[in-house]
Amino acid sequence: MKVIIKELGTYEYPKETSRRRRVVTSRCNDCLKEKTQSYDSFIANVSKECIHCAMVRKNTKHGGCSRENISKLYRVWVNMKSRCYNKNNTHYKNYGAKGVTICKEWLNDFKSFETWALLNGWNDSLTIDKDKLSKELGIVPPLYSPKTCTFMSMLEQSKYKNGLRRNNKTGIENIHYHKRDKCYEIYSGGKYMGRRKTLEEAKVILKDKKDG
Repeated sequence: MKVIIKELGTYEYPKETSRRRRVVTSRCNDCLKEKTQSYDSFIANVSKECIHCAMVRKNTKHGGCSRENISKLYRVWVNMKSRCYNKNNTHYKNYGAKGVTICKEWLNDFKSFETWALLNGWNDSLTIDKDKLSKELGIVPPLYSPKTCTFMSMLEQSKYKNGLRRNNKTGIENIHYHKRDKCYEIYSGGKYMGRRKTLEEAKVILKDKKDG
């Protein structure tokens, strides 16, 4: 049940009307979360479960959240599934629509995903990446699975995405194939390092740069 804890007064409707609306802040007696809304909305939903409690009740069966906290790792898992299987997700066109899927081990088992994540260095500053290992293993389209996923910082992922441009046909980070000149261009840290006629020569240059 929700109760009003503070009435904030009134505010104007959009200019095309002259009506005014009462605004209140309400608090859920169960989770103690507060919400600011119109008085009419509060009255219409006063006997209903609050959004936060509904989310917790819906998702606790997976073991990833509690009334006190919904972990970032759980959100990573939920968002990963949504990108792959929810056609209404704004990112679906770059994931599910292109055939990106999640392995059976993780799809409906958050605990399995959580166990893998904690054993592989997860912390809240990291993001999950499926592309790098999928490319190395020759898995197309990319797959979310223990074999094909790793964690990166936002900076590392940005550098990797920049290293694998759309015109990169090599599948190797920081080496791009120049179709017109039929050669391989080498980059390191976003800087151009030169070009070579063969992929093997380019890989040697890149390796020497990293070792140096």
